[in-house]
Amino acid sequence: MACVAALVNASGQRLAHAESPDRGRVDVRVIGRLDSQPRVRMDRQQTTLVGTLGDETGLPVAGAIAVLEPSPEEWTTCHQATNEAPLPGVLPTDASGNYCLRGPALPDSTRIRLRLTAESHQARELTLPSEPARSAAAHIVEAPEVIDLDQQESFEVDAMVDPAAMSRDQAELFVACGDARTLLGGARPEAGHLHFAVPVAALPGPGNCAWLVHSEVDSSPRAVTLRSPARLRSLGWTTEGTGPRATIRVDLEWGARRAPLTVGVLEGRSENQPVRTVPLSDTGLGILEVDELPTEPHTIRLTQAPSYVASSNVLSLPPPTPWAGWVYVQGALLLGLAAWLVSSWRSHEKQGASPRGHAKSPAASRSSEVVVSGRAVDAHTGVPVPALVELWALGTSSQELVLAVTADSEGRFSLPTRRPGPARLRGAAEGYLPADAPLPSGSPILRMMQRRRAALAIFAAWLRPTQGAPSPASSSRFPLPTPGEVQQRARAAQQGALADWARDIAAAAYGATPPTDADLSALDERKPS
Repeated sequence: MACVAALVNASGQRLAHAESPDRGRVDVRVIGRLDSQPRVRMDRQQTTLVGTLGDETGLPVAGAIAVLEPSPEEWTTCHQATNEAPLPGVLPTDASGNYCLRGPALPDSTRIRLRLTAESHQARELTLPSEPARSAAAHIVEAPEVIDLDQQESFEVDAMVDPAAMSRDQAELFVACGDARTLLGGARPEAGHLHFAVPVAALPGPGNCAWLVHSEVDSSPRAVTLRSPARLRSLGWTTEGTGPRATIRVDLEWGARRAPLTVGVLEGRSENQPVRTVPLSDTGLGILEVDELPTEPHTIRLTQAPSYVASSNVLSLPPPTPWAGWVYVQGALLLGLAAWLVSSWRSHEKQGASPRGHAKSPAASRSSEVVVSGRAVDAHTGVPVPALVELWALGTSSQELVLAVTADSEGRFSLPTRRPGPARLRGAAEGYLPADAPLPSGSPILRMMQRRRAALAIFAAWLRPTQGAPSPASSSRFPLPTPGEVQQRARAAQQGALADWARDIAAAAYGATPPTDADLSALDERKPS
């Protein structure tokens, strides 16, 4: 299901636990799956392949391309020769993963078979049609890049194809996750246009995958991330054997389905224990081992996970339950104490002594349970946000995480707690800035700002005072210029720094991925005077 695997040497880990005092460290090597979409150019003299070797997340990887067929010995690299002479048909990329292969001229419909290799990555084979055969392949025009399996109900994919090159009356849509391909449906071309409407329930499950449209041959793949939240559960403590250890299970959950998360790292924290990291096994289990029986709870988080994990809860792991026999011992002691109190009260009553005050009952002194219920919404649109919401209790010199939950698809969350006093709510969601607000007396509304809008807010804050732009109240009559318009004007006025800054603002606000905290901080610091 997932295209990433974690390799953990169990025996080496056990030896490290025995020899190293820092048992909180583990060595996890993540091996990714290689991918590439080479462009094929042909003429009467030669065939040229140009592309970039990357991993499944799109990051470039330095490695090598091996031509398996046809005629491996006749292929050379277009790049400058390297110091090491490559094997026949094995041609290295440059440091940025770029490659250029030159081979003989090929007949029509010839298949080119490649093998992609790189250190610490799974090798992969590709089969490419030559340019005449590629004319029969469909071209994906529009397809979702991310699908949240637990929130969406359906999605659409559009592609173009030459109907004259098709021998069948319809094309098929597949999603490829690793080596598995799942058929999602078919569509008939209408004036060369293919439209697929598919329910999310037809998808296989979370993973870094790719769309493929098959007509006569497969189209070029289009990457897609199928996401779902992860749920951490405690399976309890075990005190037998080598020492106390807790077992945590992590599952990916979407709809009514569940699958173990096999790649990731858990982090356990407590007040009097060092931070410990725990890798997940291929069954989705993490084993937290401690030196001695804990007396305080541990906070367990999923700190490293693949990109197809949308969010995860924070698990509060209580210490092991004491021996059950202590219940009977404590009960006997309490009965003896009650008998002594009754006899003492009767003796005071006989002597005419009366109490000077009324004692508070334990039930009255115990803080009643409070349920904090509210919503997490987009600060600009009011759309619900399924954020991870944390409740923090504030002390005189410290803060303590009380509870954390994930809001539902309507943005609603509920935090039952027995901790009165001042507290704060904090929220986090992908594509949004972290939210932090004091806990109000009523139902809280956690307003989340999109990272893209934060970039535009930096732009607008600079624009109004420096350019004499109108106030927000009059912005409907006098709209603010866009970052692209400012960039064009700055280029015309030969203000290179301002043009570059406006360009970066546009990339942060409208680019493929939302800006990070470091990106926003850099944009604010580079704000022109």
